[in-house]
Amino acid sequence: MTLPLIYALQNATWIDKKKIIYKIRNKSEHKATINEIIEFVKKSGGLEYAQKIMNNYYQEALTLLENFPESPFKNSLTTLVTYTIERKK
Repeated sequence: MTLPLIYALQNATWIDKKKIIYKIRNKSEHKATINEIIEFVKKSGGLEYAQKIMNNYYQEALTLLENFPESPFKNSLTTLVTYTIERKK
């Protein structure tokens, strides 16, 4: 499971949670089911939540890296963290 889905399930009603889990376990090979689950996650705010958490970790990583002296290693790590956040796919 992904963080957006976990968040969406945690905030769903009991019946919606059961329906989605059933679909994941038994019908996840169907494109329509996958699209339905994606819509459920979007409507539940799962993507926004995951992005918020991602940005928190990003800021934490940059703050930790500030404690190290300038070096090619520090620059590489900063670039990697930034790339991970800014990439499109």
